[in-house]
Amino acid sequence: MYSYLKFFFLSIYYFGYLLSASEKEISLVLEDNFGEMSYEAKDDMAYNGGDYNWDIIDVNYKYTNYSSNNFRIQILDGNRISSISFSFGTCDRIIKVINSGEIIKDYDNPGFFSLRYIYGIYDVSEIPFFQRFQKNFLFKNFKFSPTIFYSRNRVFGTSGYIPYTNTIGFGLQANFYKLKYLTPYFSYQKIFGTFKSSYGLGISANITRIKYIFKDSWCNEKNWFYILSRIICKCS
Repeated sequence: MYSYLKFFFLSIYYFGYLLSASEKEISLVLEDNFGEMSYEAKDDMAYNGGDYNWDIIDVNYKYTNYSSNNFRIQILDGNRISSISFSFGTCDRIIKVINSGEIIKDYDNPGFFSLRYIYGIYDVSEIPFFQRFQKNFLFKNFKFSPTIFYSRNRVFGTSGYIPYTNTIGFGLQANFYKLKYLTPYFSYQKIFGTFKSSYGLGISANITRIKYIFKDSWCNEKNWFYILSRIICKCS
């Protein structure tokens, strides 16, 4: 967990440096996800069979669905997007006895976290084959972004050691780009590994464009800092 956080915050520092030194557009993204899982794990657990008789039994944990919150830093370079994201959430699991198949608990909510690297195309209509659709209603209001990704995951909730798991996948994101600085979007991802699928709804803030707003207003005599300084001078 510590190494994950260390790498994540180093990545934030790196992207912050790019923000100050590069003309690439950088966005901060918040997203809610839900979907299906395909993860199973075997372990032993203490089980009360009645009359205060505790036994150690072998069980199978089957993880079914999940929901999570996602924070992402995204770089737009021309028509290419690359990003790093950190997500955390909870999932549903079923606990069965391996020998008998008896369901001990049909609803449980352990947690998980995931670190993901994403690469893709921001606007598919810029590709020559899809340029014929640029006048279509959907393409006039949305920019469709196909992506591929790799993630490293950790699922909690068993008493023994749980290894890190890897997933790969591809997805499609529909960005409503009519707003200048904020971009709401929804996405779908097909995943191979710990997770099966993901549906997401989020919003991104283009901090590069926002930065230029404050940069321009700083030089304007009518900006808030100039007005506040004049008031202080008159009162002193």
